[in-house]
Order: sequence, then structure tokens, then C-alpha cells
Amino acid sequence: MKVLHVMGMRSNKYGGLELEIIELAKQLSKHGHKLTIVYESLPSSEEYINDLESYDVSLKVIPARENSLKFVFLMFCLLINTRPDILHCHFNPAAKYTLPLGFILRIPRFQTFRSMPGLNFLSRLSTKLRCFLSSKVLAVSNSVGSALKEIAKTSNIETFYNGISVDIVNDTPNITRESMGISSKSLVIANVAFHAQIKGVDILLEAFSKVITQHPCAVLLQMGAENSKGGTEKLKKLAEELGISANVIWIGATNNVHSYLKLADLYCHTSRSEGFGRAIIEAMLHKLPVVATNVGGVSEIISDDKLGKLVDSGEPDRIALSLSYFIENKAKRIEVGEAGYKNTIKCFNAESQAKKLYVMYKAMGGK
Repeated sequence: MKVLHVMGMRSNKYGGLELEIIELAKQLSKHGHKLTIVYESLPSSEEYINDLESYDVSLKVIPARENSLKFVFLMFCLLINTRPDILHCHFNPAAKYTLPLGFILRIPRFQTFRSMPGLNFLSRLSTKLRCFLSSKVLAVSNSVGSALKEIAKTSNIETFYNGISVDIVNDTPNITRESMGISSKSLVIANVAFHAQIKGVDILLEAFSKVITQHPCAVLLQMGAENSKGGTEKLKKLAEELGISANVIWIGATNNVHSYLKLADLYCHTSRSEGFGRAIIEAMLHKLPVVATNVGGVSEIISDDKLGKLVDSGEPDRIALSLSYFIENKAKRIEVGEAGYKNTIKCFNAESQAKKLYVMYKAMGGK
């Protein structure tokens, strides 16, 4: 079986999605199948590239954002030359350009939606077309799936959760609090989010400013890169205005997310919209109790109070109260952290998800 993934993205770090791809590559290689991946540019992590090569994965660079006609021509040539048994598309615009080609060539087509679909006319039209042209649509949460069904009115949509590689906790470089200049008395709150309004890092900063009035030793460890020009500068300026700059450590984009999560006591996720919330299960893998905004698929991870605390989006006061609750209750931090860890291992294991995806490929006609 030959499987072609068209990512429609740039891989700028060795993160959760890359680890999912590696698990799939393992599964396909184990059964003697071939995986080819198309990216917008060559992945930046040499370690990731080396891991892909170890499973005989072919990497192609065909950017869809620079010249759409050239992309369509090159993708058509690739499909004709490789004749994949399965075509799996991810992000736009590559997905919307590739799916019609797969439809014309009668290749079984998978499409994964990783975020809530846009609601304006053009976004809805694109979503409807992509669902129509797909043999199987995979939504990363029930919330995303429900939104897709409302727009597309098709029956080929199925929830397929993101997975996390459970071994990653032990396979990361050791970073100490001492090397980071963090006091042993400090309680560390971690956050992983790129710097864009949709991720709500500004809401987190406002909540954190309220937390340190009662807990001045608290430290916020923020991991994420700029998503739009000026986004990082704007957040750092807000931290200065709130008087919390001395308590915030900006890590930026990193391949060592799990090394930094090891330093934390709590995790906070304050997105305004979220298809699933991969960073939450990454935190839970480290037994961190989570405070998160109740948006998109997050409630499918934190399904009750035993697994964490959910707060309505845009309410920094309530977020601060929930964070303070965990800061002041170590026993509760441990209890909730353990429950979240067990649930993640059970429901969001990347190896199990890769096996399920392989079975889907076979059922769709993969040889």
C-alpha cells in the first residue's frame, strides 16, 4: 500500500503532529507499506527528518501558497507517477487543490480537519467542497465534527482524536529549574500556544496578573512563536503594562516542549477557539492539572472536574480563581494530574490512533 499525505503546512519544530506522523510511519513500515509526505517547505528539525528516513518515508516539497497553478500541476504529476492507494490531505490551501485531483483520478481520499471551520460564506463553501470530495472526513473532536456536519450535510464525517506519543516524556533533554533561574520555591504555570489572538495568551496574562497578587512567587512559562507580525511584541508589552514581566519566561518556538513541561506544576490553556487542544494532552502526560477555557473540543478532554477545570472563554477572573485553587491545594494537584494522565494514556495514545488509521486505510481499499 502506498499512502500520500499532503500536509499543506510548514513543519517548524518536532512537535505533536510530527510525532503522530512518526507513529503512522512506524505502523505502515511494519506492514511493508510506503509513506510519502508533501510539505510546504523542508521540515526544520533534522531529527524529525532522520526519523522519517529511518522508516523509509519519502519527503516532497511542493508549496501551495506561492503559485497555485504550479502546485496543481506538480501534484498532478506526483499522483500520476506514484499512483498512491490512499491520499490524505490536511491543511488548506493544499487540501482544496489536491482533493479534486484525487477525485478525478479515483484515489480513496481522506481529509483531516484540525480546527473549527470558518463561518463566513467562502469558508463554508470551501468546507462543503472538501467534505464532498473526500471519501472519509476525520474531525479531531466531536465539536469539529458537529460543525462540519452542519455545514456539509454529508455522512462521511467521523471523529478521530489527536494522539500523543507516550514515550516522549522520557525521550527529552533534561532542563532544570536552576538552569532557567527559577527558584525552588516558585510554582510554575505552563502554557503552549502560538502568539495569535485565537490562542488567548492575552487572557492568560490578565489572569496571571491576578494570581501573583496572592502568589508572588508564581512563574508563567510560555512556549510559542509569533504567528502574525507583531504578535509577540504585543503580548510582551501587555505583560509590562500588567507589571508581570519579571514573572513571565518567554521560551519561544521549541522542540523541547516536554522538557519544559517537566518543570511545571500546573498547565493553563486559554484559547478563544480550539478544534481539540493537543497541548492539553501533552501537559496531562506530565501529570499536570489543567485549567482551560471551555471551547471546541476541550470539554472532550476535560470531561469532568476530576480531569481538570473548565472556565468560559474570556473570563480572566475565573481563570485566576481556578489557578489559585490548584496552587493552594497540592493534594488536589496530584489527584487531578494523575486522573488526567490515566485518561490521556487510555484515550489519546498516538500508537493506538495510528493503528486505527491504518485499519481505516485498509478498509478504504488500501492494498
